[in-house]
Amino acid sequence: MFIITEDWFYQQCLLDYNTGMAGKYHHNLLRSKRKRQPQWSFEKDIKNYWVTDDLSVALYECSSQFVCDRMENLVGSEFLTAEDAHDYCFAAFTYWWSNHRERTCELKNKKYSVEEMTIGSDNNNNDGVYMRTEWKDLLNKIEEFAHAGSADDAFFFEYLLMTDEEKNSYWSQDKQQVRIGNKNVKGRWVKRQTFYNHLNKFKRKLASAFNN
Repeated sequence: MFIITEDWFYQQCLLDYNTGMAGKYHHNLLRSKRKRQPQWSFEKDIKNYWVTDDLSVALYECSSQFVCDRMENLVGSEFLTAEDAHDYCFAAFTYWWSNHRERTCELKNKKYSVEEMTIGSDNNNNDGVYMRTEWKDLLNKIEEFAHAGSADDAFFFEYLLMTDEEKNSYWSQDKQQVRIGNKNVKGRWVKRQTFYNHLNKFKRKLASAFNN
């Protein structure tokens, strides 16, 4: 009898086969004849959702989100073999991603800047004026929400808006640790997985506040 442990789950979902479970799913799309989503579409979705041009980073963050969402349900499950456990986790990821993609399909274009985005209105004047201020007002509300929370909340909000180059300045050279804290604060170093856990928690907190 094989029982899924936290260490095994982390190993399979994050540290194995090119950036974890999302990497395995990505590679499997090449072989699958009955795939629900083309590989290029999957790449576009995860890079847009996690706001990065680096596919490996997007795959790792996708795997990390899966771990955060499903670990509690999967750790402790019993199977005849480790291979059976792995197959079940892969199937769980496939189901999780399908649902996650449906829930977040409206966020695909969030990578574009506020200045590039416009909202049409039935009440537009004859000159076709778009209501860009609605996007700015929403961004201001989100910023107020983030800065009204903890110092970590404020940092994660700013981090999500950074360029890849700016984000890299917070990472250690070996990419195993990240410094949490803006440039005016000394901050603290945390392990890569801890950082992603906190970041994903902030994303869920933010989504919950503005989706109700």
